[in-house]
Amino acid sequence: MGPGHKMPQKDKNGKGLAAGQYVTIGCTVDAAADQCTFVAQQDVAIVKPAYVPVAKQVRERLLILIMDAPACGAAAPMTVSTAETLWFGPNKDARGGYASRAEMCRCVWLNGATYSQTFGSFQVPLHESSHNFVLYHGYRFHLEYQDKTSYMGTGTACPASTETSLLGWSSPVEGGNLNSTTLPTGPAASGPFVLPATYLTGLGNYVRVQPDWLPYYNNAQYGFNLYMEVRVRANGDDMMDPVYDHKVGASE
Repeated sequence: MGPGHKMPQKDKNGKGLAAGQYVTIGCTVDAAADQCTFVAQQDVAIVKPAYVPVAKQVRERLLILIMDAPACGAAAPMTVSTAETLWFGPNKDARGGYASRAEMCRCVWLNGATYSQTFGSFQVPLHESSHNFVLYHGYRFHLEYQDKTSYMGTGTACPASTETSLLGWSSPVEGGNLNSTTLPTGPAASGPFVLPATYLTGLGNYVRVQPDWLPYYNNAQYGFNLYMEVRVRANGDDMMDPVYDHKVGASE
């Protein structure tokens, strides 16, 4: 690039440029300097969106305490074998139980492995376990725990996009990361966006609005992003409250 020149922030179609995207770039070569002296917005085209990077394998070491209280007449609630089955399925190979449910929530198909409700509710174990990955309680109408679309609230469903994006399990749809740089000015609009249901894939499954034009956006107490996603009762969300089935959800 010639002195004083910078790469454009958008491609020729007005879509914001971000790290990880596949793009084609053309430029005008200065014959005297034998270098690309300038890249205009019209020289850049996005070929593929940025993909969620492959996560490094994380092995969570859980300590499960099985306790009894004979003095109070309370026996141990389960055996070690029962606990292993609850977490890892009947074959104890992590293709069932809570481990299978967690795997489904990060959108990985398990070769037909299924989860049986006879193992018990997955909501509380996965909720508590996910605190280890810096997920907080889900809110609804500013009330703690009241998010019914995520097991981080009181829902029997996978985390919402506000949470999966933090974990690196999901990414915004192409062109769907909206802020003061990527939103068009004047009488124009962004979209339309075609969103897959969150249970299908973590790639490009939400629209995020970052209202960084607001003076208090960088204040952690008041500045929030808005996420929009499509939820369907299937796979990891097959036990979600039916009221949210085939609905567009918005959260911050």
